[in-house]
Amino acid sequence: MTATDTLTNIERLKFADTTIDTSDLATAQSALVAGGWLQMQTTDGSGTITGETVHHADGSSDIYTSAITGKGYASEHDVVSAGGLTTLIERFFADGNLAFRQTANSDGSVDSTNYDAAGHLMQFAARYVDGSVDQFTFNASGSETSEIVRHADGSRDIYGYDIAGKDYTSQHTVNDSSGHSVLIEDFRADGSLTLKQTVDASGVKTLDQYDGLGHVVQETVTQKDGSVAQSSYASDGALTAETLRHADGSRDIYSYGIVGKDYTSQHAVNDPSGHSVLIEDFRADGSLTLRQTVDGQRRQDAGHVRYRRPGIFGTA
Repeated sequence: MTATDTLTNIERLKFADTTIDTSDLATAQSALVAGGWLQMQTTDGSGTITGETVHHADGSSDIYTSAITGKGYASEHDVVSAGGLTTLIERFFADGNLAFRQTANSDGSVDSTNYDAAGHLMQFAARYVDGSVDQFTFNASGSETSEIVRHADGSRDIYGYDIAGKDYTSQHTVNDSSGHSVLIEDFRADGSLTLKQTVDASGVKTLDQYDGLGHVVQETVTQKDGSVAQSSYASDGALTAETLRHADGSRDIYSYGIVGKDYTSQHAVNDPSGHSVLIEDFRADGSLTLRQTVDGQRRQDAGHVRYRRPGIFGTA
């Protein structure tokens, strides 16, 4: 029969010929015989065990902490290797359900999982030795709601899923290492694009919007000086309108495919205050039907000319 003695909250062991500090027991754990172990426990004032450390013969340790307050968990279990590396962390709710688990892998990567009180996986993250991170988030039904990939250079790919209340249900965003967005893509439930925005190295922003068949219906290009070129397209790809907003606030507005008029396209110019200073109407063959200008004194009749046919014109 083997007898086991348990020592609790003992700092020193005093014998007839010597006194042993219990901290030395940990440092001398390599002297344990194969299969042996050393167990040390701590208790609170009421005698409740709050901590336990088990040192194994191979130099590794299991550390248990209980009665934790002020945290989102009530107890913890850690495993420390013989080399002092924490290879496992487990945290538990008061009912014993797992709240968090982290493992260190042999390649240096670290995996961590978070759970809600009902035991549902809420988040999983993998961290790699180069500093990159892949993090997944889930809802209570187990569906993935987001993924964030942080690359070693600091840039990120961010994916969002199950988006409600928008004309898209998922989104992909790319941020550069400084945190600036360089790509945004919005997708419908069938996977088709509704929007794509890119920002190039010079800071020029291009925004494309798509219909349900994948056709570009509008493209907006914004320059660093604030000028904007916006083009609109029909479902067959034909250009229907183009607006050029210049850095000074003035605009050139082009309209195409006009029906029910004696012209099929129009060019209008608005000054920075929004007043029209030029209107030009064109037939299908490109010839002018009307040209109206407004001078600096806001006199509209200056240069108002209606063209009857090529080479012949009269004033209105």
